[in-house]
Amino acid sequence: MMRTILVVDDDPSVRYVIGKLFRSRGWTVLAAESAEAAVRLATDHHIDIVLCDVVMPGVDGFGCVARVKGHQPDAAIMLMSGHPYSFDSPQDSLPSWGPAPEFIAKPFSMLDLGARVDRLHSSTSAHAC
Repeated sequence: MMRTILVVDDDPSVRYVIGKLFRSRGWTVLAAESAEAAVRLATDHHIDIVLCDVVMPGVDGFGCVARVKGHQPDAAIMLMSGHPYSFDSPQDSLPSWGPAPEFIAKPFSMLDLGARVDRLHSSTSAHAC
């Protein structure tokens, strides 16, 4: 079964590098530069995992994920940020999307990111059965 990840980041180099990693691992990669672009993709594609930057111009990562979850309620979420303060008290900022999202701080190693996304996908796939 094809696995699909939606990568949302306003930095094109981040989208490129992460996309390259997951394509090499057999994932279908959708990339969006904004919440608006992410929602457009979420309306047209099945998405297993949303990997979203927290700090973006316009709608931030929390708002982006809330909108995407409206179209993809079963998608697992991993938020990423290079701003440590964005993770200070994430539970207070989160709407009711279901399970709390995973977080990864930038910069991260591609090996760590790949392993964490694989674990997230495995754990959410097991719950879907």
